[in-house]
Amino acid sequence: MKLLIDTNVLLDMVLKRNEYDISVKLFRKIREQGILACITASSVTDLFYIIRKETHDTERTYVIMKNIFCLVTVLSVTEKDLI
Repeated sequence: MKLLIDTNVLLDMVLKRNEYDISVKLFRKIREQGILACITASSVTDLFYIIRKETHDTERTYVIMKNIFCLVTVLSVTEKDLI
């Protein structure tokens, strides 16, 4: 099974926004049940931009992104997909 994860779910967890514990529980269930968690390629750039803007720290943002990539698979997007 594949599960598409919304950008905001990851941002809630990473930035510890309101009720971020729900996102943490979701990723525990995903790991326990062996579900493939995916994000879109456009989410990667959105995540980087927002996390960098919030943390004001590029190096920390790279570390956070590396950790995110341990949790999710990035779906590729081709021109055919967009058309």
